Amino acid sequence: MATQSSVDARNEPRFRFRLNVDVLVDGQEFHHGFVKDISLEGATLYMDRNFQKPRSIQLHIKVPPLIAAGKPHVVKVAGMIVYSIYDCNEMSFRSGVNFNQFNTPSDRDFLQERLCRT
Repeated sequence: MATQSSVDARNEPRFRFRLNVDVLVDGQEFHHGFVKDISLEGATLYMDRNFQKPRSIQLHIKVPPLIAAGKPHVVKVAGMIVYSIYDCNEMSFRSGVNFNQFNTPSDRDFLQERLCRT
């Protein structure tokens, strides 16, 4: 499901795989997108909307189940968009997101376990 890459600007290892997300922007509007690069400190988010200024967001990351019959587990994390550019390969806007706070400690623990397990 994932491949681990080297540690760079983030202090945590980054994992490259695609997860669907719902994004609540500034507590007002929902957008749909996906991440292709994620760590416990942040993610690379792809959406069809461009957010050029730093924005407060809440990500609802849909982590697929380990068994095909299960439902995805939703991990909720607050973050800040720090940059946004157009990615012609994905035909959408790519935004860098720094995570500020997981909704619950169990959300962080679940994501850490799943990232390290894959």
